[in-house]
Amino acid sequence: AAAAGAAERQAAAEQAATEMLAAAQSAATEAARQLQVQCEAARAEAASSREEARTVKQRALDKIRSLRAEHAGQMVELQQLRARMESSQAAAVLGDGLSG
Repeated sequence: AAAAGAAERQAAAEQAATEMLAAAQSAATEAARQLQVQCEAARAEAASSREEARTVKQRALDKIRSLRAEHAGQMVELQQLRARMESSQAAAVLGDGLSG
C-alpha cells in the first residue's frame, strides 16, 4: 500500500509538473507574441518618423531654393536700380556740364 501511495504521489507530482510546464510555455508564447507586436509597432513608428523627417527635410530644401531664387531676383533688381541710378547721375553730370 505504501508503494502504491508513493507511486500515486509521484504520478500526481509528474502531472502537476507537466501542467506547470505547459502553463509556462503558454505564458512564454504569449509574451513572445506581445513582444513581436510591440516590435512591429515600433518599426512602423520608426518608418513613419523617417518619412516625416524626409518630408520636413524636403520642405526645408524647397524653402531654401525658393529663398535663393527670391534673393537672386532681388539682386537683379538691385543691379538694375543701380544701373538706372548711375545712368541718371551721369545724365545729371552731363546736363550740368552742358549748362555750365
